[in-house]
Amino acid sequence: MKKYIMTSLGLALFSQIITAQTEENVENKNIEQSEVIAKLVELKKTTGLNENLDKIYTIQIFSGKKDNAMVALKEVKEKHPELLSNIYYEYPNYKIKIGKYRNRLEADKELLSIKEEYPHAFIINPKR
Repeated sequence: MKKYIMTSLGLALFSQIITAQTEENVENKNIEQSEVIAKLVELKKTTGLNENLDKIYTIQIFSGKKDNAMVALKEVKEKHPELLSNIYYEYPNYKIKIGKYRNRLEADKELLSIKEEYPHAFIINPKR
């Protein structure tokens, strides 16, 4: 039993010596990073401080039964593929929301063109 304990202790110490990193190895590591990544990180730092996710506006164009909502979603994706469009379920109706706008002015501008096709469309702030 004594021999087993001594062997285990010796192996544990030996494995620590083998896997230990010297400061020399750590200091000589060079990490190469693209300039684009560095610029993106800086941009995120500057914009991330002012970004408020509670102020993302969307436009709701439909609220109703599932079958009708699926038809409306397909229609809006065909007519406006550039707009982000999603379907949501909020009891008791399915809702189609399009776009994501950082401020009310952008949302109002888009709403003017959307109202021609969807007269009941309105702007919502989903975090309220």
